[in-house]
Amino acid sequence: MTMPRHLVSLIARGSALIFAAALVACATPAQGDAPTEVDVVSASTFVADVGDDLFLAVVAAELESAEIGRAYVAYLCDGAEVATWLIDADDGESVTLTTADAEVAFSLGDDALSGEVTLADGTPRPFTAVRAVGDAGLYRAEHPVGAPATGALAIGVDHYVGGWIILNNAEQRGALTLGGAVVENPTLDPATGTAQTSVGTLSTVTCIPVCFPGFCTCIPVVHPR
Repeated sequence: MTMPRHLVSLIARGSALIFAAALVACATPAQGDAPTEVDVVSASTFVADVGDDLFLAVVAAELESAEIGRAYVAYLCDGAEVATWLIDADDGESVTLTTADAEVAFSLGDDALSGEVTLADGTPRPFTAVRAVGDAGLYRAEHPVGAPATGALAIGVDHYVGGWIILNNAEQRGALTLGGAVVENPTLDPATGTAQTSVGTLSTVTCIPVCFPGFCTCIPVVHPR
């Protein structure tokens, strides 16, 4: 069974959504019982150079659920202006992730993803994303505005969001965004999982907590070893 894509549209350009709020939604639903917490059984990360300085990373997470088998997190970044996160749950072998200004459509294989990226200009860009190895993969960091970089994440405040893609050849693209806009392009140190930014030293998270209709999970975004 495939979950319709319109059920989940959590991410806008620059990752304006505060993911921590999803945890609150899981813990205190407006009506009825709390959504089921679903574990991730396994996850694979795929990376690609799409061209025109644009990199793509996709995490495909196998869920411990009889109804919804997979969840996906994707990130597009050119290290300058594009820093777009996409997320969805889908059981099909052909998947389409969308936001207001980007679409990533692909077919899922054992060792690669093949498909097209379409940005706001409407031009499809074909890609083949391979499994990330070593330090390659998808990295994410979050930091509340006005708080020390080492402090705990606060709920209900604006957040800086850092995102980085490292390819298997060690090339990387990254951006720090606030309110949907890229504010700087710090370099990530994959050995420590940290980046030096104007708001302090940011440390990458191990997974992104998200809630879908009826269940919540935490999709891994750590790099493979």
